[in-house]
Amino acid sequence: MGGPKSDEATIQARRFRLNELLLAGKTVAEAAEVLRAEGFPASHDTVEKDEKTLAVIWRRDNAEGYAQVLSDQFLWLQELKRDLKSPSIKDGDKISLALSILDREMDLTGTRAPSKTQSTNVNLRMDGTGDFARWRRATVGLSAAQIDTELARLTALPRDVPVIEASPRELGDGNAD
Repeated sequence: MGGPKSDEATIQARRFRLNELLLAGKTVAEAAEVLRAEGFPASHDTVEKDEKTLAVIWRRDNAEGYAQVLSDQFLWLQELKRDLKSPSIKDGDKISLALSILDREMDLTGTRAPSKTQSTNVNLRMDGTGDFARWRRATVGLSAAQIDTELARLTALPRDVPVIEASPRELGDGNAD
């Protein structure tokens, strides 16, 4: 199923070199060619396994680095909060600084309220008189050919949709007098 197993030092050296090659912009296939040319045991499968192992390490390192950045940001914000008490900052500037601190804290903690919402309302109609559920109930038991015939008949019907040309005042509130 594979060649002889490499010793731990060879595996670590190959992964270190693979990491360098990938950071230099090489693809996994290109890196495998370079590794083989440099004398490392580097089949396609081996290099892919090494890349997956490195990816786990990269994710862990990135998560740790990100956590450190967040921690540093929170410490910096705490220092700014303490500086708000300084008499050298004008009152008007204190309010602006305090709001900026709060904004940044909301960004860091992910507690900022959404600024945009979207909603969609769909009313699907198969013909001018009913909706899709009504169509499904009406066509239960019909063959595919019968459904196609009925659909063609309904879509061929003229669609007279009345257009009301009136101002809202002329239409009133909809209540009969």
